[in-house]
Amino acid sequence: MYGGGKAAFSHKRHAPLKLSCAYCHAQAKTGERAGLPGEAVCRSCHPNEALARFPTTRVYQVRDMVFFSHEKHSRVECAECHGAMYEQDVVTKPFRATSMKACVECHKERRATLACSACHELGQ
Repeated sequence: MYGGGKAAFSHKRHAPLKLSCAYCHAQAKTGERAGLPGEAVCRSCHPNEALARFPTTRVYQVRDMVFFSHEKHSRVECAECHGAMYEQDVVTKPFRATSMKACVECHKERRATLACSACHELGQ
């Protein structure tokens, strides 16, 4: 869920602009987390909007013991994990689960590593 004001953030409303995911989520291909857009990004198109309308809450979260990197997954299309975002109004739940089971299934499908240390720091 995004925002807390009169109108929540809508990916669907922004679809006609045909922006790349990385336009608003600057770290989507190069960082650990894609991140929410900063106020400056939103204000570049919406200079007079109330702050409550901007995305403020993360929907996708992994447990503390998991190290997920968007950069390491940059060869995977965003829609594989996030679904067709531009067809969605308010995002309230993940398209693909952020569970170990879901990750292991995806790694098996793609023949990616199944080594525990790829996602977990061992010996904690």
